[in-house]
Amino acid sequence: VLEGAPTILKNTDQHRTAGQLLSHCLQRTDATANLIAAVMKAVASLLMTVADVDKKAYNECIRQAVSPAVCKKLVDSIHDDDEPASDFLSAVIDGVIEAPKVFKETAIEWYNFGLLVANQHDDLIDVGVRSLGIELSLCVLEQLTGQFKKRPDCIQSGLNVILQMMCQVEDCQEWYEADGPDADEDIDEVATLGEQSIDRFAIAL
Repeated sequence: VLEGAPTILKNTDQHRTAGQLLSHCLQRTDATANLIAAVMKAVASLLMTVADVDKKAYNECIRQAVSPAVCKKLVDSIHDDDEPASDFLSAVIDGVIEAPKVFKETAIEWYNFGLLVANQHDDLIDVGVRSLGIELSLCVLEQLTGQFKKRPDCIQSGLNVILQMMCQVEDCQEWYEADGPDADEDIDEVATLGEQSIDRFAIAL
């Protein structure tokens, strides 16, 4: 309901109650990856519609969503079903773009979580979810660059992940038979993603 009809909340008290409810869902020890994704989709929808004064009602929820316990559940779930993690990442990206100030206090944590997802090397993990991971990190860096001015360690870790992605070129016979400069993109999706990411990374800085 909150995701599909966020405008049903009319005042600050209602937003505060909704924020507490969503935070409680994330704190549950039995919270599944699907529930976590649903909470984040609701938060993103709310952030896109509510007034700036009410967005702070969801600050605690944003902090809970990037806690180690929640992040571990999502990363673990990727190996079985990457849809919840993909939905979660897409929602966070929308939230960061729409309301970056809400993510300011936890910018470093979100940036690192995106890198963690992007750096998953399991061949069974879809490139799409890794792409969302690096997209999250880049969005946080682009929207909240000031948070990284005194964190060279974050810049180094981001570069390491991107350069590793650029090195992940498959030994594929089709590459030798490919025709045209764009042919590599279909064969080496991860490497191409890395090339595109390092360009945005440099521009953001």
